[in-house]
Amino acid sequence: MTHALEKLKSEDALEVGYSTFRKWCLEKNLVKRSKRRRGQIHKARVRMASEGMILQMDGSPHRYNGKDEWCLIAAIDDATSKIPYGEFFLSEDTLSCMRVVQRIIETSGIPLVIYTDKAGIFGGQKRQNFSQFCRACEELDIQVICANSPEAKGRIERAWDTFQDRIVPEMRIRKIHRMPAANIYLQEQFIPNYWAQNNTVAARNPESQYRKLSPEIDLNEIFCIKEYRTVKGDHTLSWNNEIYLVESPIKYSLHGQKIEIRTYQNVTTKTFYAGKEIQIVKFPKPQNLKQAA
Repeated sequence: MTHALEKLKSEDALEVGYSTFRKWCLEKNLVKRSKRRRGQIHKARVRMASEGMILQMDGSPHRYNGKDEWCLIAAIDDATSKIPYGEFFLSEDTLSCMRVVQRIIETSGIPLVIYTDKAGIFGGQKRQNFSQFCRACEELDIQVICANSPEAKGRIERAWDTFQDRIVPEMRIRKIHRMPAANIYLQEQFIPNYWAQNNTVAARNPESQYRKLSPEIDLNEIFCIKEYRTVKGDHTLSWNNEIYLVESPIKYSLHGQKIEIRTYQNVTTKTFYAGKEIQIVKFPKPQNLKQAA
């Protein structure tokens, strides 16, 4: 109702009090009544003192364009409620989450802690020892902490309520239906013009805790999927249900050695051995005689 009243005042110059407008909405059954239930006690927690100490990160699947389900992935600073970056994706996967963190580092710096839920992407459940997201954060000395409940990261959860209530009608008014245009609106208008002006606070300590990124570090080589395969005796390896032949300029045999395969955010791949790039070529599978017949 608050959003609708704001639009009526700005777009149609209708000056009416909130109580009157709410009464009208109730008469027309246009008000969503919140469910009342007894919940557990969740004590309020004091915000972090400085910006960059903790970022709460999450993904929010929703039909933001009123038709297709997209996933908005973003992070919110615990000290100020600033949103350093957010983007719409088709789904919440490892590479999408990596892209969000990489853009935060490029624009603001390296945070100390990222606070997430217990999704497998972030090292929860069965991926505690081999999460690619956690591996990338560890390379930059970022601690990843998994919350035990949605209330523990309530700042980002409450932000999703606002995003879903506000962005859907705003994009409908602007006739935004496709993801590229939605991301432009989100990053260039909604976050800086609405969120930053209405939902952020000043940190108790003005000194930022974001760390500067060394110019020697290439984030593209960190925020990628790194997989390892062992070279067989015939200089081949198996990856993605295919057999590849290792073409190495090294004269001695690589039998038993580990080869690193990196998949980047643009879905291209590179292969490395001992830190140096090498080439692998897809090897044709032997055809079954019955299938050939």
